[in-house]
Parts: sequence; structure tokens; C-alpha cells
Amino acid sequence: MRLRKLRGLTSGPAGAGDGSVVEYVYLDDARLSSYVDQLRAPVTYDKVPGFSVELGIPIPTAKAETIRVARAYTPYEQVAFLEQRLTDNGQLARGRWRGENIDRDILRETSTFRMETCLARRVIVSDGADKLGVWVSRYDVAGRTSNPRTLLLFEGVHATDEPATYMSSYSRLLLLLVQSAGRLGEWEVMGDAVQKTHGGREDMMTSVSEELAKNPLGFLEKLDSQILLERCIRTLYRVRHAAIIEAPWMRPIATTLAYPIYVVDAPASELDTDPTLYANDAVAVEMTSEDVERDLAALRERATATGRAEEIEEEIQKVRREFAEHRRRSS
Repeated sequence: MRLRKLRGLTSGPAGAGDGSVVEYVYLDDARLSSYVDQLRAPVTYDKVPGFSVELGIPIPTAKAETIRVARAYTPYEQVAFLEQRLTDNGQLARGRWRGENIDRDILRETSTFRMETCLARRVIVSDGADKLGVWVSRYDVAGRTSNPRTLLLFEGVHATDEPATYMSSYSRLLLLLVQSAGRLGEWEVMGDAVQKTHGGREDMMTSVSEELAKNPLGFLEKLDSQILLERCIRTLYRVRHAAIIEAPWMRPIATTLAYPIYVVDAPASELDTDPTLYANDAVAVEMTSEDVERDLAALRERATATGRAEEIEEEIQKVRREFAEHRRRSS
């Protein structure tokens, strides 16, 4: 884990700006420096005391003066510079993707860079000497306020940045996971876990993707991993994939897979979401009987309005039988 303590030198979104210590739980120096270089960050200057000597007659004299010394930006200043430039250029979206406005390509909804404050848990996945940090945050899993929203952040992935992809409907979340964190898909611990729980399934990709979507922490827990305590974080990240993930008996989930540029501890007072709607535990989330009946009632109401009430009734009974069978097999 990268832990950086940097004293705030200037005010900015990433720090208090009051001289307090900012603790970067994770900082991707390589990605941060690359983006700042691309934006051509200027050098900055420190004013330091200096002395000059004037030669004269009858004796030389010394004179105190202040000189300006050029230096590169500190990591803290790089973060503040990057956030400001992305904001000024309209390239930074605030908050997690809700799964909206893909077809209309609204910049604030499909931005490559996003920043948010959320509750999350860090998972350390290990395959021998190799380790990977993954942050998991699930919000409104029951879909009470909007689409359920899951965020997966992969630390230390330094592959060439690809354009962010946003998809309105997708089922193979495992494929997106492997594309986002390629070395994870090559690890022996990954193959062993998949074979143990899904080996022999007719469509193993679909089966694993469904488990990952419904219970990401439970899936990662099988990979010889350590799940750390939930904490409130603020993070700036680059989106790799974002998709509405669909699976049977599950509310479609707006899922974002991304690379954190930094992760910093934040006070809970900075949350602009309801803290009671986070569900960061290793528990699968599926539709309940009440959810199914609520959806069927809405379907019947729409069918009645269009004169198709009798036609739809058989389909409603079929859904009820399939759900009952699914619950029986899952119990």
C-alpha cells in the first residue's frame, strides 16, 4: 500500500489547503506525472534567501537578497493542477456514473475522468509474491433511488490507457474485469477459484460474471485475498469500462471499472450520497419476492392500459414459477 503524507502547500480540491497533512492512501505517481506532463504543467518557483558579494574599493561588501529557484511540482501540487485543468476543460465528472445518457453522449455522464467521495473497502488479492489492490464500493443495491451502482478500482495497472467505453447493456462482467486488470486473469489463484465453483457449467463466462455482478466482494474473497475495513474515501479515477450489467433476478447494475489516480481518506461529512445505502459486504444481492411482485404488478398495469391484460397473464405466471424454482435451487 502506498501511503503518502504531504503537507498542503496550496488550496485545491485534493487537500485542506490549511497546512494540514493530507494522507494519500494510494497515489499512482506514474499515471499522475504522465497526465500532468501532457497538460504541460509549468515549473514553480520557491523564494529562498541568498547573498551576493559586491566588489568595490576599498573593501568588498555582502548584500542579502531573495532569489527565485525553479523546481518541479510536488505530487500534491500535481493533483491540484490536474483537477483544476480537467475541470476547466470540462473533462471531469463529479460522482459515480448512474447508467444514464449513454446514447446522447452527454459529456458529464460519459467522461473519462471522474471524482467522488464514497464508502468503500480495499481488497488485497495475492498470487504468491504478486499482489493487486482492488477498491469495491456498492451503492443502492436494491435500486431504490436509481440504478444500483458498483465501483471497482484497480491499483497499479500501468497498461496503455484506452478510451473509456460506456455500454447500455452487457452481461459478461468477467471479460471487462480481465480487460481492466489483465494480470489478474492470468493468476493461478483466479483459475483455481473459477474452476472450483463454476467448472463444468455450460457457459462458465456467464456464470462467473453473474456471481461477480451480484457479489463482487464474495468473488474476490475466494482469490486468497484480504478484505480490509470499510472507510470513507475521496478518489479521482480514470474510467476503463462502464456498463449496465444484467443477470437473472438482479436489478441491472451501473458498473464502473477504473484506475485510481489517488485515493485519500475523507470525512463522512463530504458524502453527497446516503451512507445507509452502501452495501460493502460479501453478500449476494438479488431481487426479493416483493421486488418480483412489484415488477409484475407494474407489467400488468401497463398491459391493462394497452388492452393486453389477458395476454400477459400467462407470462406473469411463468415468471413466478421460474423465480420459485430459482429460489429453490439457491437455498
